[in-house]
Amino acid sequence: MRHYGKIACWLVILSGWLWVQTAAAALILASGGNQTIPSDAPSEVVVFRALDTTGNPLSGVVVDFTLTNMACNQANGSLQVFTALTDAQGEAITALRANNTPGRYTLTAHLADDPSQIAGTGITVSGVDTVFSVDGVCQTVAAGENSTPIIFRVVNANNELASNVTVNFTLVNAVGITISNGVTVTTAISDAQGLVRTQAIAAQKTGTYSVVASLATNPSKTGSAGVTFLAGAPALISSLTSDFRLPAGQSSGNVVFKLTDAYGNAVTNRSLNFSVLTPTGTTLTTGVSPSNAITDTNGEAKTRFTAPETQGTYRLVATLANSTVTGSVMVNVVSPLLALPSLGFSATLKPDGSLLNTSATFSGGIAVNGQAYVQQVEQVLSDRVVIEGSILVQEDHIGATADILVIAGYTPLPIESSATYFFMLETGGVIASWDLNPTTLEPFINDVSLASAQEVKMYTGYFVGTGLLQVFFGYRLTDGTIVFNAEIPIRILINP
Repeated sequence: MRHYGKIACWLVILSGWLWVQTAAAALILASGGNQTIPSDAPSEVVVFRALDTTGNPLSGVVVDFTLTNMACNQANGSLQVFTALTDAQGEAITALRANNTPGRYTLTAHLADDPSQIAGTGITVSGVDTVFSVDGVCQTVAAGENSTPIIFRVVNANNELASNVTVNFTLVNAVGITISNGVTVTTAISDAQGLVRTQAIAAQKTGTYSVVASLATNPSKTGSAGVTFLAGAPALISSLTSDFRLPAGQSSGNVVFKLTDAYGNAVTNRSLNFSVLTPTGTTLTTGVSPSNAITDTNGEAKTRFTAPETQGTYRLVATLANSTVTGSVMVNVVSPLLALPSLGFSATLKPDGSLLNTSATFSGGIAVNGQAYVQQVEQVLSDRVVIEGSILVQEDHIGATADILVIAGYTPLPIESSATYFFMLETGGVIASWDLNPTTLEPFINDVSLASAQEVKMYTGYFVGTGLLQVFFGYRLTDGTIVFNAEIPIRILINP
């Protein structure tokens, strides 16, 4: 046993030694960097070298190459070699093919097994009788700042550096629209080296733009350089959720805040802290869940608020961590939900027409002349009524965006011999006929973030006709799924 133990010990030591010998410490540019080549000729070879942790050449590792053109797009089709295995000297070699568009290219190499090990160089493809970028391409610039100088070169028809040539500059977005006031210098005269310079002004929306240089005497002769505008410093938190009412003791749906820079660009991957400002001015960190969230790719972060028992006007506040940048939404905490009659379980109508059971439950009723709410009633036209409902939303729908729907089946008197007609309540309480096609349903309230308990105040006032009303209500998710009180409607018989 001791013999095997010694062997195992030596194997561990040996494997650790081998790992040290093969681990890459660096990938470097060995030769062939920063070339300038004619557009109709291939480049000289570009050599990268992999080194181990002791600084010795590292053989037998895979190196991947990427070529980026002056518009910041991948152009690997112009490479002679995309992937190479390092030789005994730790070297991997590639080169550009011939016949490339004039401009500044960036060649990057990285180890396939360790992409953090990276090296690169620029290669300028020179044109004749044109203007092309030679430096400053593919910068990333924060909104509100200017790029570093972007340099172009003018070469005449004799393949000579052209001085005293007028060049115009513009900034163009990704869909080809020219941006006014997009560059610091709009016109320049080439110097003795044929060079002209300008800078991009990054007071724009995020994205990749092109600085375009054109010869004043022949605007069809152009060169370009890409520049990417990133979001600037966080400047504003806005609430994408409107001010809302919430019954005491109930939890809201998702409350969404958005973090942007001064130009409206989304700021991602930043921490927002949530708190509650009470009617008395006290700041609490309870009642919000989560109390902290990271902004997503849209700059958005979400939380939910559970209303306390004390009624009043509260503010749900989002604050950028380690900053004074804040945003808020007002929450009016009102009396607890009414004790409404049960309308049983709901049904789910899927977009394909299938009808499924669901866990959402419905309550609702009608109060006549200030009396208690009941599920069904017989009344007269002169009675004043209030119709309200409440939905205990299905758990996985809480926080989802939905439309609130209200539908009524109406049967004139005498109901035994009359046909039933269907109507819907549109925004603002407008009554419209409905053809029983789910796709034609108009919302009573649109784009709400569903709370755990969703109130629906349907009608207050007097009826204008006699007959039987059967009221249904529910919500429609953005995918077209409808959840409604299929089991029991609110039933109202209206007599003269």
